[in-house]
Amino acid sequence: MGGPRRNGRRWWADELAGASLLLAAALALLSLVSYHGSDPSWFATGDGPCRNWIGPLGANVSEALLQLFGAAAFFVPVGFGYLGARRLARSDRGSVGNAIGLGIVLAALAGLLDLLYGPIAYGGERFAAGGNVAGRAVSSLLVALAGRAGAYLLASAGLVAGIVAATRLSISATAGLLFAQARARFATLAARVRPWWE
Repeated sequence: MGGPRRNGRRWWADELAGASLLLAAALALLSLVSYHGSDPSWFATGDGPCRNWIGPLGANVSEALLQLFGAAAFFVPVGFGYLGARRLARSDRGSVGNAIGLGIVLAALAGLLDLLYGPIAYGGERFAAGGNVAGRAVSSLLVALAGRAGAYLLASAGLVAGIVAATRLSISATAGLLFAQARARFATLAARVRPWWE
């Protein structure tokens, strides 16, 4: 019969998908952290042995991620880890919506980094801060549509919208909570300072 089902799916499918995503997150993170520009990959010919901790696979993955997304590539393992943890927790929220939201965050972050910074050096190579592909494409499109100032606003709005879509975070509830905490801290500070003024 195949085992127990949850909402029409087998529980093992969620666990397999979650574990696979967590493994992909770990491999991507280790590949990026141990990136060396001199490692041989599909994108570059290097001399000597591969120094990436994940070997030739890691050299290729890290090079591709850095070329595509620049510094925003370090968000990819975070996204995979988030999706994997949600699948293992068997959350009933749609993982497709989470993945789309994380994709929006990644694109907006790459575009914003490209707008904010010039080339960055990492692992002995230079990359556009948002990547030579995604960041440049997103920032160029936003600047063409809305000018430089508008591009900053649109990329920032895309970042917030992606976070909301991925996490189902309520902006108004979060702002209300932060405002309430700030008000409580101000009241505490005022109560401490008031005796000095009297």
